[in-house]
Amino acid sequence: MPLTRLFITLFFCCFSLSVSAFQLVPYEVNGRLGLIDTAKVDTIFTAQFEAFGWSDQAFDPNAQIFGAQLNEKWALVNNTGKKLTQHLYTDLYPWQNGQLIGSTRATNSVWLNYGTLTTKGKVQVPFEHLTLTPNGDQLIVSKKMDTGFRKGVLNSNGKNIIPLNYEDIEALGSDRYSVKEPDGLSALFAKEGDQLSGFEFEEISAHSNELLAVTYYNRKGIIDKSGKVVITPIYKQIEISESSARVMGFRNWEYFKIGEGQKSFNFDQISQLAADAFAISTGNNIAIIDKNENYLSYLVDHTVEDSNDKGIVIKNRQQGYYGLLNSKGSSVLPTNFDSIRLYQHFALAKIHRNDGQHWFAYDFEGNKINQNGYSEFKPFSEGKFIAKRGEKFGLINTFGEELTTFQYDSISDFNKGLAIVKSRGLFGVINENGIWVITPYKDWIHFYDDLIYFQQGSEYGIANRAGNTIFRSYDKISPLPQGFYKTDSQGYKVFDLNGNQLLEHSYDTVRPLNKTMWLLERNEQFYLFRPEDKADFKLPEGTQQVANYSEQHIKIYKDNQWGFVGEMGHLNIANRYDSIGDFSEGLCPVKLIGNWGVINFREEIVVQPVFKHIAPFHNGMATVTTPNSEQGLIDSSGAFILEPKYTQLIRTTEGIILQIGNAFGLADSNGKLIRMPQYDSISKLDSGYFQVEKNGMFGVISLKGEDVVPTAYETIQQFKDAFLGSKASQWETIRLSK
Repeated sequence: MPLTRLFITLFFCCFSLSVSAFQLVPYEVNGRLGLIDTAKVDTIFTAQFEAFGWSDQAFDPNAQIFGAQLNEKWALVNNTGKKLTQHLYTDLYPWQNGQLIGSTRATNSVWLNYGTLTTKGKVQVPFEHLTLTPNGDQLIVSKKMDTGFRKGVLNSNGKNIIPLNYEDIEALGSDRYSVKEPDGLSALFAKEGDQLSGFEFEEISAHSNELLAVTYYNRKGIIDKSGKVVITPIYKQIEISESSARVMGFRNWEYFKIGEGQKSFNFDQISQLAADAFAISTGNNIAIIDKNENYLSYLVDHTVEDSNDKGIVIKNRQQGYYGLLNSKGSSVLPTNFDSIRLYQHFALAKIHRNDGQHWFAYDFEGNKINQNGYSEFKPFSEGKFIAKRGEKFGLINTFGEELTTFQYDSISDFNKGLAIVKSRGLFGVINENGIWVITPYKDWIHFYDDLIYFQQGSEYGIANRAGNTIFRSYDKISPLPQGFYKTDSQGYKVFDLNGNQLLEHSYDTVRPLNKTMWLLERNEQFYLFRPEDKADFKLPEGTQQVANYSEQHIKIYKDNQWGFVGEMGHLNIANRYDSIGDFSEGLCPVKLIGNWGVINFREEIVVQPVFKHIAPFHNGMATVTTPNSEQGLIDSSGAFILEPKYTQLIRTTEGIILQIGNAFGLADSNGKLIRMPQYDSISKLDSGYFQVEKNGMFGVISLKGEDVVPTAYETIQQFKDAFLGSKASQWETIRLSK
């Protein structure tokens, strides 16, 4: 008896007591499987297969229909040993109602094609789908179309329920689908294929048997299974119980602009970019919206890093790269830069290069302004920028265009259109267009007033701003207005710009008082000297100190008292004061017998010396402090504009902040009272507006006395004459109708 036959006989004998009408049992010969019927002691399939059962589950010995695998392909067979199909299928497994799901692989393809067939082996749904996911008695299928991979829904006979037009489809239970278009927005569909909502949600998910959670631009809401909105999608968090919902909104932002109606927004952050454009963020997502909350652009997993009225710098949270949008939300630079800086007329973008020239200038249409890059770039003086390429510096104008070649070792700040530059170790001067005014042959250059002082080797010189040398000397010279001085063993000698010595003596001290007058000291005697006409004036003997110049008057200290001399050195205001201020608007604070008053040019007492302190006059007014340390505001006659009852007066360019104790109020720049002290703080904003604080909440008032923003917000943002006030949202309860 052959060995195989003996094995089968012994196998059946061992199990003959436990079998029923039929039972199929696999057996193995040389690594291959066959099937025997233990009830009939008969071979159903000889040992030639790799597996029996289904591709996703084990063999059922009581099954009438099952799969047999040969050469990694499945065929459909029955328990009588009949093959119902050829070995065609990479996958084969039962679905429902006598139907099977299978997959085939085309020659030389990595893709599997899915379809369905009956238990008789007849193809029901063609094998032309890349994926096939059962949902009850329907199938979510995908297929490669001309427009890309698309999904749809078929019934069990292969008929279209939802066409193969969509980016994604997810089952929401057995009777609803979330259908997503290629633009990323989803709509609700019924099992019958009816569209129940618009394509307006980022996400739709099952919440309960009757309710669905939706996300609209990263804001949460609830709809029912008919697509009707139950809770408007404006919230950050939603918690639903049987009959109610607790909702937490995003931060509440109120928009205020004089002459326009108030507008409310709900986002984590918002900032105004232009008259009708705002950058907003919700969670990890950002968008650009208009004033009516229409979305101009929307980006998932990004942040807004910087903005101005022409562009918005964005950052991809996952990749860490930066991009640039314009104020309409359109992409200007893709999100693949290491950094982006915004300036008024251009953007500077950094992308790594092996040569170290990482920075490039772009306009706000995304065009590269210069083809060459820079290793360093920073704002400079007079609206220009300094950049470095290789080891050399150059200048960039306000539009990002190169003003100069890159040949300088260093560049100084501009002074009235000229800058000192170093090239090859020597110094020169260039103008704003990079043209040489003085070629780089100097060892040292210095600007003083409207002249250029320099040293070249052992020679010193002076040049005008056109670069023409007007004086040279082998002696070191130091600048003065309209002249210079030299130092020798006896002191200082003064000269005009032509090198002519102006005074025969040497002096112990030489310093300018203003652009037309010098102060000289020799042997403890002070002199005034006017280089324009070579006039000199002796100051009163015994003068101990000469201070600063103000409105044709020079402060002097004589006999331990302060007074003033005029420009010809005569004592105009007697030295009888303990201390004196500066003349401003023809008036000067003076201290007499321990208190401060005010005098005029004629030394008439305009304000009696009764104050602890008097500030200089400005716009016809001065702040005074009483002996009780209370402050007020007086006019040039000494009359009070603001009575002396304030702890402090803070004068700004547009108004006066008033303080009494810990309370703050406001007056305009002329001293007209706008608000009595009532706030915890007041700070100046732009364009005549002031931020006020009370009990930790902020608002905005104007110099006209208008309450522009109520004092009810945790933060205030200003954009020109518009304001955004924000406060945190609180949990609310919404009753759900049955």
